[in-house]
Parts: sequence; C-alpha cells; structure tokens
Amino acid sequence: MKIKSLTVGDITSQNLLYYEASCEKECLRVCDYLNIDFLPLIGLAQYAERERNVFKIKPIDENTSISPFVSILDQQFRSRLIIAKHNVVFVVDGKITKGVVHISDLNRNGITQAIQQDYLLFERNLRHLLQLNEFTNRDLLDFMESMTQKGNSKEYWRGQFDSYSSIFKKKNIEHQSDLQLFNLSHLLEFGISELGRNVFPISTSGEKKSLIDLRNKVMHAKDSIDLSNAYEIQTAQQLNKFYEALEIFIKYHELLEEKICSHDKHCRAIVLDNTSKLKIIGDHYPNAIEYFIR
Repeated sequence: MKIKSLTVGDITSQNLLYYEASCEKECLRVCDYLNIDFLPLIGLAQYAERERNVFKIKPIDENTSISPFVSILDQQFRSRLIIAKHNVVFVVDGKITKGVVHISDLNRNGITQAIQQDYLLFERNLRHLLQLNEFTNRDLLDFMESMTQKGNSKEYWRGQFDSYSSIFKKKNIEHQSDLQLFNLSHLLEFGISELGRNVFPISTSGEKKSLIDLRNKVMHAKDSIDLSNAYEIQTAQQLNKFYEALEIFIKYHELLEEKICSHDKHCRAIVLDNTSKLKIIGDHYPNAIEYFIR
C-alpha cells in the first residue's frame, strides 16, 4: 500500500521563519499572525518560545520533535501531534531541524493521492476476488433485484437495479467486462450477502460505511493544503477519526489480498507460471535464470 510508505518527511513544511534576537519585534508579529508561540533557531535543535511577549531559548527534545523517517501511520507520530502545543512538532534529523509538521499537513496532496491509488487497487482486487469465485454481472443484477424486496432500502435498490438493467440493455451485457461497471458500495454489499456467499465478510455496518466514506472523500477531493484551501483535519478529534478510518481500510485491504493469494485458482496460476519458468531454466541453464530474476 502506498499509504504505508509515506513518512513524516514527506509532509514536512520546510519553508521556515527562524528566531532572530535582533528582530524580536518582528518575531512576535510572526507568532501573532500564525497563532504560534515558538520559532526554531538556525543551526542545532533549539527553539525560542514566547512567554509574555519575551522569548526564551529552549532545546528541542523528544517530546517536541519527530524524525523525518518515522511513518505517518506510527502511533508515536500521532500522539506527538495531539499533545504538542498548537499541534506543531519539529522535524529533526540528528540535531538538525529540518522543518515542522502540523495536524493540517495530513491534508497534503501526497497523502490524498496515496490513498486514492490504494483504493483503486482495492477495488480492482475486490472485482478480481469475485471473479475468482466465478461471479458475473448477472449475479450482481440478481442481487440488486433481490434487494428490492427487503427492508427500508428497497426503494434505493429498485432505482439501482432499474438503472443498471437499462445500462446493460443498451450496451449488451455479454460485451462488458464482468463487474467493471458496479461501484465499490455495490461490490461490498454483494460480498457480504448470501447470494455472494459472504466471500468478503466485513465485521460491522460501521466498518463498511467507513470504507465507503473514506473512498468518497479522497476520490472527490479537490482542495488541499498545497493550494492554501480550507483543511479538513485541523483538530485532535478530526485526526483520530481520520486514523480510525485508515486503520479500517488497511485492515480490509490486507484481508482482501490474503483472500486472493490463498485462493485455489490464484495459487494454481502461480504454480503453472512458476513451473513453466523452471522448465525453461532447465533447458537453458544458467542463462535463463538471469532473464527471470533481473
């Protein structure tokens, strides 16, 4: 997953204004404008903190700093952001201050794009899992039709069934790639249903809603901190909610890959491919080894 590879350094703000004793009045104005109480010092890991409009020099310690190489998913990073004054943490490599990171930096484009890529893979994998279990467009339409008879959402499903039936009638269902036109919420609902043989179980309706909500949020994202637009993650409560949604997504992303990799059809395909490579290696030893492992 792309989101697992991102580090604090990827979202660090590196364009800093530093404290200068000769410009204390200007430094106070910077703090007032940015609603902060401290500025880093040029050089080693120290900062100047404003106390009653007087700056005091203090060392940047482990409680006020984080390494740029720490994963953004690390609990340490999350905790530091929450307890830090103004939710700002210095990013320090060794004894050198590299920048600062704020809760709002989690709105950066890089994070949104990583989650977008992970969701695209998640949806492809979910379709692949359903195909491995020999489900087709017709199975999804039958499922939708069955849902038109159930519960409070039957009107919603009637609309979905009529819409997709019309699409397939116009485009000829036999010439459409299986399951490509159905959206994530439909695939998830089918995967936990009796008709879908519960091939992709989700523990609670809350987790299912979280998967869909996070997907819609990142796929429809237009504003970001990079464009100086309004942030969506500004408080500790919003930060925790974001991480909770990420944890649910990661959990089911990993589960989906496990189900695919352990499926008999997938394993047989790997065995056939590997066997054919080994036979070629046997016929053209040792040159063919380099071809396959480069």
